[in-house]
Amino acid sequence: MAAAGPHVVLKGETVVSIYGFNVTNSLISSLIVTAFFAIIAYAYYSESQKKEKSVFFYTIHGVISALYALFESILKKNVKIFFPLLSSFFFFIILNNWFGLFPLVNSYYVTPITIGAEAPKMQTNGSTEKPEKAKETTSHSAKTNSEKESSDSDKPHKVPLLRGATADLNTTIALALISVVLTQIFGFRFIGAAEHLKKYASPIGILEGFSEISRLLSFSFRLFGNIFAGEVMIGVIAFLAFFLTPPFFLLEVFVGFIQAVVFSMLTAVFINMAIQKHH
Repeated sequence: MAAAGPHVVLKGETVVSIYGFNVTNSLISSLIVTAFFAIIAYAYYSESQKKEKSVFFYTIHGVISALYALFESILKKNVKIFFPLLSSFFFFIILNNWFGLFPLVNSYYVTPITIGAEAPKMQTNGSTEKPEKAKETTSHSAKTNSEKESSDSDKPHKVPLLRGATADLNTTIALALISVVLTQIFGFRFIGAAEHLKKYASPIGILEGFSEISRLLSFSFRLFGNIFAGEVMIGVIAFLAFFLTPPFFLLEVFVGFIQAVVFSMLTAVFINMAIQKHH
């Protein structure tokens, strides 16, 4: 079912609740993208085993080679260690960014389903009193308004079946946490606990500690803000003037690519800083 107008909600909405576990529309989109990502990876691996490669293989291989060169310029000889993580960030983010631009995303509505909910308990206070009847002196207009309100409340609440995962702050915070936490782990692993903690044992180091928190916020809100704002802009423009949509759609395709590059590249920069000894 299509919505009558733009549907703007900051957080992901529950589509299915299974015994208290809420499956949101952004989680469903993320799972679809992850499955698609796995299919692409398997197809690329299968093509790499053949003597005659297809256009698909050379396209994906070209993207991977360009990413490798980009991260190599930052990490130098350590690029082989961190490339799987950084490339996974890039592909996961860009696919989710672009998936949010598909026509069915944020436009097909369903009624939320609850599985395993307990039946509402009946009151057992022994009271048999019936509610008082409405006074006959109620005006006709008041009755009409109450009837409209009751009919509106009876309508089932519908939510979008799909929502771009990176347009949900929960997803971007999770990605930022992975990036920041792994950066610290790599610092401990490569230069040792004492050397890594030495970076924070000075006035400037204290500021660096606060920068880790700000990095978490900037990573998550930058990605979320750009993608969410783009989806809202396209939705509003499509609703008001559909013929103006194509140029803004192409702009958001470009923005989705840039945000994936920025997130993965900044992660590479911070990892490189973490594994360098303090001087």
